[in-house]
Amino acid sequence: MKANNSTSSFFRIACIFLLLACIDISCSRFKREKATSTLSIEPGKEDSIFLNLLALTKYTIADSLREDSLGFLILPLHASCPACRDKTIDSISSHTQDLPANRFIILSTYGGRKTFRSYFREHDKDLPVINGQLFLDSTNEAGKYLLYDKKPTFYYTSRRRAFKKIGALPATVRKDLNDFFSKK
Repeated sequence: MKANNSTSSFFRIACIFLLLACIDISCSRFKREKATSTLSIEPGKEDSIFLNLLALTKYTIADSLREDSLGFLILPLHASCPACRDKTIDSISSHTQDLPANRFIILSTYGGRKTFRSYFREHDKDLPVINGQLFLDSTNEAGKYLLYDKKPTFYYTSRRRAFKKIGALPATVRKDLNDFFSKK
């Protein structure tokens, strides 16, 4: 009878370990899926999103360039989590001289140039000037157009239509920024 009890106990312990292993695998998969930053663009909104992005750039993007593949980064300074905002500010500052010609940055918040500067000064950086590629949205039009949700947001467009939207997460922001600033 004792052998039967020890076999039964061993079987229970083995089942518990197996169950815990399955839970761990399941949780890991859930975390990986949750960490994806690609968001869907509502069908039929691709054109209007592109027009809103153009409005934020004050329609300064040349007509011929609008047909090409473009990338837009919207950084809501007041609404982003500190980790994502800090990494994005550091990336913008380090890429002021080598920003690809088809990339555009929109800094969005309420306030004037002094407000924008203060976010960069917190990191011992100057507010960069990138003519024709960095835009200050001092009335938070990006928020009114619903182009971000409390995180740095990337849009990729082609032929005057938005086809990809990425909302940076603390787990993905480095990769998202590397993709944006790369010369692809």
